[in-house]
Amino acid sequence: LGRDLPPKARVLAERPGRGLCTLREGDEVPGSVVFTDFQGRRGFYAKFTKREGIKALRMIKEYFSRPEGQARLEGIRAEAKGDETRYVLILCSLLSEELYPAILQELGLPDDHHVLHFMIDAMEYIGQELECCTLWLETELLMRNPAKIKESYDSLHTLHSRHGLPPPVVCFRTLTIVSGGARGTERPFEELEGSVAAPPTSCSA
Repeated sequence: LGRDLPPKARVLAERPGRGLCTLREGDEVPGSVVFTDFQGRRGFYAKFTKREGIKALRMIKEYFSRPEGQARLEGIRAEAKGDETRYVLILCSLLSEELYPAILQELGLPDDHHVLHFMIDAMEYIGQELECCTLWLETELLMRNPAKIKESYDSLHTLHSRHGLPPPVVCFRTLTIVSGGARGTERPFEELEGSVAAPPTSCSA
């Protein structure tokens, strides 16, 4: 429930003959509980499984890999007129109105009036798992989102180090991640900074 559940909130459960009682550390949690001081306004909360997270990221990647998806981004870039904050806001609007509802439907989950916040919360773990984090970076590269590219790359770099892998390298021709050293169209992340707002270039392999 994240920020919607204050740290000092109590978790209550119905006990036979006792009514609502506060659950203590180590108590078995029943199928239904009551929270005090709950501040949420959403009707549905969830965390994606790894399978669901990968499915969601692949749908985003597929959408923005298509010419029509890149055309939408070109339109957003033109509308933003070089303002990165405005670009991200319009991009979030596109995700909320078109992509995220389709993802929830594909996963068999109810639509949410606060779909952007739902998706952010549901996918907050993606920077902690190698396959998910790789897909996350690839989607951010396709969406040309500089701040999130940096965040996802840093997370992936940490995971590569943890698994004893060489630093991740971006293949700029395909905007995918490879684990070997930079060569040809494969470029270290630092070389991409400042160029990610432009569409992918056509390079020979």
